[in-house]
Amino acid sequence: MGFESSWNSLSRLILAAQPFFAVPIFLSVLLGAPPLWLSWIFALIPWGFRLWLTGHFTRRTPFDIPVLIFMIGLIMGLWVSPNKVVSLEGLHTYLGCFLIYYGIANNSKASNRYWVLMGGILCMIMLGVTAYTFSQGIGREVFFNEWAWDIAEPLPKLATPGFTMNEVGMVLGTALPLLFAITLFTQSPRIRLVTGILSLGFFGLLIMSASAGGWISVTFGLVFVILCWRIWTIGFIMPTIGIAGCAAAYLWARSSTFPELVVLRSITSRADIWANTLSLLGQHPLTGCGIGMWFELYRPYEQWTVINPHNGYLQLYADTGIAGGLALILAAITFVMLSRRILLGSKESQWFGVAIGAMGSIMAGGINAFFEVEISTPLIESDTLYHYIAVPYLWIWPALLAIAYEHLRAGSCIKDKLFPTIPSILRFQGFRHTHKSP
Repeated sequence: MGFESSWNSLSRLILAAQPFFAVPIFLSVLLGAPPLWLSWIFALIPWGFRLWLTGHFTRRTPFDIPVLIFMIGLIMGLWVSPNKVVSLEGLHTYLGCFLIYYGIANNSKASNRYWVLMGGILCMIMLGVTAYTFSQGIGREVFFNEWAWDIAEPLPKLATPGFTMNEVGMVLGTALPLLFAITLFTQSPRIRLVTGILSLGFFGLLIMSASAGGWISVTFGLVFVILCWRIWTIGFIMPTIGIAGCAAAYLWARSSTFPELVVLRSITSRADIWANTLSLLGQHPLTGCGIGMWFELYRPYEQWTVINPHNGYLQLYADTGIAGGLALILAAITFVMLSRRILLGSKESQWFGVAIGAMGSIMAGGINAFFEVEISTPLIESDTLYHYIAVPYLWIWPALLAIAYEHLRAGSCIKDKLFPTIPSILRFQGFRHTHKSP
């Protein structure tokens, strides 16, 4: 009996840690160790335990069909790639992102304490990324953040791939709507205090990053959250945005320092890159360029090194072609349908704030994707592409939205009969509980 109890406890612990079992896949690609085959064995361990305990590999989520179609696009991207070595690395890490997404979704029935712990780990990772980036001196130094760079200047610089401040702006900008929503909607004073402090801290770090893309995206996310909290605030929000826009235009025209934040050349160069990328994709309209091959195929268009198209949607299409584009469209439709049901449902559940925050974070990420590439990153050395990895960060938010939606449905906060169902082609009405919970 004691052995059986210990074995069950170990099994549940492994399932709780399932999202982290995919991390070695990324380490294998980045560092060359552990061996990739060993990382995959390790990553699949929780799936075997789940099958043994429940009879099913994974829970169904509303985004399963878009994920499946996206996977078809990845296979096609590998097939047409002129550099299979680099594309295979991209494929492995994209599959690692899928494992993280489902690893989070599979723990949808975990206790609130579990999600507080997961949130704390995520916040620590974001703080670590931000601190590391400042310490390496990679970013835009302007009049209001010079002191932070001065403090970090004596710190040792590492000869490893670093993050840019635009990437830090994306990380912080997409996390803030969720933290802010929990602060506004939670009924727990303790949680409100902690998330409120974290929101202020992350907002300050985002300001210091001088990431214009991060500022723009977080504005959309936070405005959405505030309007969901109190719709009457639109009477204050819209004039505030208008005044801020006029002030920004005036400062850009009159100030000698403000143009450092919004560099006109950066905007026009992005437009040139987008136009050239569309021209390149016109040569591969169905299949795309191949996973991670945009960098190699784009070089004839520019005399200087451009590592990505500075647009996540163009990068996704370049990697996966028309299948990836279709997957994105279906995911967007599913997101809109879920959001509509949530917004028209009851607001009494504590998961309502999580759902609103996840929606705001996805919106912020969607806006940021117009200016930056969030889904993947190439690692460059001497103008040579030597690694291409998918970034798992943004897969967290649809997983949280799916979990919050499940909890709201289970608590009768969403009544399907009041709203149109998701089109039959998707065949989803949330999670189907046809198996035992671990």
